[in-house]
Amino acid sequence: MQLDLLERLQQWHNPVLDRLFLWITNIGGEDFYLLLGPLIFWCVGINLGVRLLVMLLGSFYTNAWLKDWFDTVRPAAAHPERFVLSEGAKATALEEDGSWSPSFPSGHAQHTLVFWAFVGLWLRQRWAWAIAGIMIFLVSFSRLYLGVHWPIDLLGGWFFGSLIVVASIYRTPIISNLPSKQQERLALAVAALSLIGLFVDPGADRVKMLGFLAGSLGTLGLQQRYAQFQVQTVWWRQLIKIVLGISIVFVLRALLKSVLPATLIADGLRYLIIGVWTTFGAPLLFRFTIAKPAAN
Repeated sequence: MQLDLLERLQQWHNPVLDRLFLWITNIGGEDFYLLLGPLIFWCVGINLGVRLLVMLLGSFYTNAWLKDWFDTVRPAAAHPERFVLSEGAKATALEEDGSWSPSFPSGHAQHTLVFWAFVGLWLRQRWAWAIAGIMIFLVSFSRLYLGVHWPIDLLGGWFFGSLIVVASIYRTPIISNLPSKQQERLALAVAALSLIGLFVDPGADRVKMLGFLAGSLGTLGLQQRYAQFQVQTVWWRQLIKIVLGISIVFVLRALLKSVLPATLIADGLRYLIIGVWTTFGAPLLFRFTIAKPAAN
């Protein structure tokens, strides 16, 4: 039944839809969402940004672990004679070494549900939930259209993404009500566990997420003490923050990849440094340049 559905979708293929659904699938990938967390942190609200980063990093980590545990084959890998994938579509389903990544559950479906549920819960408006539903459907459907996921993969992604959202709904108020010192200790404890995970977890994607989590949560206390900045300010200052902050993220990714050895630990260290930049380095720069805190 699943194969029949995917084969029917293959009959819809044309250059316009191919480009459209490839674009839609790319805005549902990890790299896209990993940039949105820092933007919320820098320009909307620090606590809100931390919540989103933790939810997304938790989603990335659990999805990578679940993929390795279930280790199911993608449609295009199981039936290469029935699916002719473009290079762009194929690239969204490959490991860094060029091999097919496992299929279940769909990371795009899971991360998209987590992010857009976060948006809906944050804005609490009908139009926000309508946009969330449309985006979750479009990104998930794009994975079927491109031939890189089975329908059950989407259901799995939605299920595990929903568990993360529900956990966030119940845990966030508890953490928010803790004294600031306890919140800081909790962040340091999670950062320490993530740092230990860099040396014991063999998963390439998981190591990156552990590194980012260790770097970002481990420096939150420093940010509160030494890098207070204006989160919400005039639009042109916000634009400078976004361009400057994201540009340095890309520079760090490229530069560190070129100078560090090609090992799992080095990958984790690379993302740890990016995490430090996100929650401490960028705010420190903003504090002394374009987003100085308002005088009391």
